[in-house]
Amino acid sequence: MPYAGVNGQRLYYEVGGDGEALVLLHGALSDADMMEAPATGLASGFRTVRYDRRGHGRTGEAPGPVRELLVPSAAFDAARDRDGLEERLQRMFLRSAKAAARFARAVSPWGEPQAARLSSVTARTAIFVGDRDGTDRLRCAEAIADGIPGAELVTFPGLGRFLHVEEPRPVMRRLTDFFLPEPTIER
Repeated sequence: MPYAGVNGQRLYYEVGGDGEALVLLHGALSDADMMEAPATGLASGFRTVRYDRRGHGRTGEAPGPVRELLVPSAAFDAARDRDGLEERLQRMFLRSAKAAARFARAVSPWGEPQAARLSSVTARTAIFVGDRDGTDRLRCAEAIADGIPGAELVTFPGLGRFLHVEEPRPVMRRLTDFFLPEPTIER
C-alpha cells in the first residue's frame, strides 16, 4: 500500500491514469474508496489522486476522542432506498470508526476561516450535491460555489449525500463532461 509522509503523519493514497492531476477528496466518515468510481472514470484523461484524509481509513488515527458513527442520520435516507448501498457505506465508515478527531476543526494557521480564502482558488471547480441532502449541506455547497470564482454548482435530483455511489452513471457522466468537455466542431 502506498503511503506518503505529510506533516509527521502517514497518509494512504492511490494514483491512477495519466495527464493533468486531479485530486479527489472524500467526506467525513469515509475514505478514498468513496472516490474510486470518479477516479476510474477520469483516469483515461487525467492523473487522479485520492487519499484517506487524516483520521480516516488506512491513514490512521488522529489525536482526540472517538465519536459514535451517525449511521441512523438523515444522510443515509437515500442510501437506504437502494439495495445493498447502506451496507457498503457502513463498511467504508467502519474502517474510519477509530478516526478520533474527524469532527474537530483545527485553527487555521493563516488566521482566517477557510471560507474567507475561497476567492483565491484558481482551479476549475465543480461542486456536486444531491437535492435530498440536508438543508445545511445544500446551503454550504451554494456558499462554496458562490465563493470560488467560476465554480459550477451541480445539483442532482433525487440523490442524497452519496450521489456518485447512489447513481454512478449520471453523476460520472456529468463529472467527465465537466473535465473532458466535448470538442467544438467548426462548421
